Amino acid sequence: MTPRVSVVIKSYNHAAFVAQAIQSVLDQSFQDFEIVVTDDASTDGTADVIRAFADPRIRLDVFPENRGIPAAMNATLARARGGLIAILNSDDYALPGRLARQVSFLDAHPGVGAVFTMPRTVGESGAQTANFVDFRAALALPDFSRRSWLRRFFFGGNLLCSPTAMIRHTAYQRAGDYDTRLTNLQDFDMWIRMCCDSAFHVMDEELTAFRVRADNKNMSAPRPDSRLRTQFEFAHILKRFRAMSPELIFEVFANDMAERKLDAAKGRDACLAELALSVPSPAHRLFACETLFEIARSDQDIRRIRDVLGRTDIFGIEAARELEATVEQIEQQLMLVTERMLEIETRATEFQRTITLRDQEITLRDQEIGKLRRMIATRDAEVGKLRQSSDRLLNSRSWRYTALPRRIMARVKHAFAAEGDKSKS
Repeated sequence: MTPRVSVVIKSYNHAAFVAQAIQSVLDQSFQDFEIVVTDDASTDGTADVIRAFADPRIRLDVFPENRGIPAAMNATLARARGGLIAILNSDDYALPGRLARQVSFLDAHPGVGAVFTMPRTVGESGAQTANFVDFRAALALPDFSRRSWLRRFFFGGNLLCSPTAMIRHTAYQRAGDYDTRLTNLQDFDMWIRMCCDSAFHVMDEELTAFRVRADNKNMSAPRPDSRLRTQFEFAHILKRFRAMSPELIFEVFANDMAERKLDAAKGRDACLAELALSVPSPAHRLFACETLFEIARSDQDIRRIRDVLGRTDIFGIEAARELEATVEQIEQQLMLVTERMLEIETRATEFQRTITLRDQEITLRDQEIGKLRRMIATRDAEVGKLRQSSDRLLNSRSWRYTALPRRIMARVKHAFAAEGDKSKS
């Protein structure tokens, strides 16, 4: 019997997490499903963990060599039999009620081709953590019309979490396979193609746990290699808009073209290029310049591409030059600062020498003062001894007994002195 839902899982080196992913599906209240897994030549025993499950609804295929996410996803979808496709990564897991809630929504809304939900972001231990992507931005769209989605995709990029999605199989069939040349934005490319023929909806519910790996191990994590690939892939994916009908493009971007006073008579591609020039990203600049170059035919077109290429820094050449100039300026400032520091250090050394000399002088003076103080102390001691001797003499009996003779002698000396003065005069 054909299952209602095919839960598709592509796995690669997730031996520590894949059992939880599969068990979370087996534990769902909605049980009319199959689990279709493609292991992309894991080297850590992931396939063995999957084989340990005895449930016949689990269908595993293992690639003999690693082929990448898009190829694994295409192979998994090719084996899926359900009318509804639920995406799940092998390091994520479904929360209770996910399948039932999404199946119920699609049954109630036959015009919707894909329904997404909010992810519950968890770390490697399963504890909730912060995410590096704001998936709630989807809920801020004015509506979930094709116009809103395509406009957002063109100007802002992806904002849908793939492992939360349940998609009608027919929507995949109309959109075609994943582009195996893409590594980071294969889902984004699929959403753009799919959105042209299928309505999207986002439920404000957390029905899937999205695992953020340590050390930026997620393919979508902001690593240097991911950032570099993403810009080129984004520029390539923007070309999907050039394949859309002019009527659809002018419908989606009518307000943007009016704000920038773009003439639809110039054609779809020219208008897309001019719109892309308003976005400050390398991907949009590359797409715009390549598009204007490819469609240039008239003298006016050639003048336009000449002007755009002359002031659009596609490869960051001017930015690098400005950075070099800034670095040179900083280096010069550092040299001046270094010279100033050397000058300050020289003055500080001289000042320290002065302080040292003064300290030495103060030490010598302190030593001299110490000697003087010791001399004064010695003299004070001698004076003290003399005073003690004087006091003893004054208080002695002999001194008191000789007091009268000493006074008489003093008067006699005074009288002789007076007579001597008279004789001189």
